[in-house]
Formats: sequence, structure tokens, C-alpha cells
Amino acid sequence: MLFKQISPNGQPLQLPGLKLGKFSTDYIDTINMFYELNLSAASYRKSQVYLNAANKPTLELVPMLINANNDILKFESRVAVVSPELSLVNPVANKMINFLPVSPARVVSKSEMAFLENVEVNAPRNIFMPSDTVPDMVALMLNSIPGQPKWAESTNYTFSTGGFLLEYYGPVQTAPSDYFYPEDAKTVAVFQILQGKNTGKLMVYAHD
Repeated sequence: MLFKQISPNGQPLQLPGLKLGKFSTDYIDTINMFYELNLSAASYRKSQVYLNAANKPTLELVPMLINANNDILKFESRVAVVSPELSLVNPVANKMINFLPVSPARVVSKSEMAFLENVEVNAPRNIFMPSDTVPDMVALMLNSIPGQPKWAESTNYTFSTGGFLLEYYGPVQTAPSDYFYPEDAKTVAVFQILQGKNTGKLMVYAHD
């Protein structure tokens, strides 16, 4: 489901009873009843309620697969939290908040990502290093994934691999605990896209 289908103005929808630390699975039935929807918990990642910049409890439903028909659904409490007990709460921000809407992207097999084994982690790469073929290889990999937009090395593109760094590549068991990973993910790669019209993090994963 696209968020604009239920919120044409793009603003978060109000949802009563949001409490810090509770999970998205606690609210699916409430959302369905409140907005007359038929959402399935299995279609969304498990996320937690967190405080937004206005101190309002906020919940984001992140689809297992973000594409032209599915994007993040956003809900918030009508009332901001003002409580002396707030300092005792460790609000968990949505772990996919800095990711591009085309993330996560799934490749058929981890063999398609095998070249990343030789890519230095946390080392920025760009097209101005003529001998570096990795940006082109990453673009080719992403363009082979159904549902992905067109990726190119050119930094003028909407989605560009012309400047990025690889934050992590390897088994999901040893991946950074900062993010949510698809339940069927066995191998993951986390990129920081630094150039192009859309910058942010990108997750690519395989089920083997």
C-alpha cells in the first residue's frame, strides 16, 4: 500500500495508544480497525514506536519490499510526551529512517555480491578514480534487481553509484545491530550513497 492512498497530504496519520518501545505488531489490528484497512503484519518489518522531533510517539510501518506499490506508512500520537519519567525511557528510533525508499533490495544469490569481498569497508569511492571499476559493478548489480530504478555511475542521475562507501558486507549474523534486516536475509551489504539526487543508506541482501 502507498502512504498517499491513506494520507493524500503526506502527513503522518493519528493513531491512539502509541507507547514508546511497543512494536508495530502491537498496532496492526488497531490500524486496520481505525482506518478500515486490511494490512498483514507479515508484510511489514518489526519496528518500534519512537519519539519524533516534536516529542510525539511515532510508528513507521516499513514494508518487507518497498516498490512502486508499497512504501512506508507513518503514524503518530496526537499529543506530545511531556513527562519527568521520559529520562528513564530509551526511545528506539526507527532503524530504517535514513534508508532510501528503494531499500532493501534483494539479489537472487550472494554470488552476485561476491565482488564486495574485495571492497574496503568505510572507504569512499567515486567515478573520479578511473581505475576503480567497483561503482560500475555496483550499478550493474542493482540494475539486475527487478523493481529497482535505473542506477548509473553519473552523479547527475537520480540514483547514482558515482560516490558511495560500503559500510558492511557479510553474514547477517555479524551485521551491525543498528538496522532491521529481512527475515530471510543470510548475506547483507549496507552502502552509504553519497552522490546523485538521492543520498542515504541502501541495503542489498541475499537469502543464501
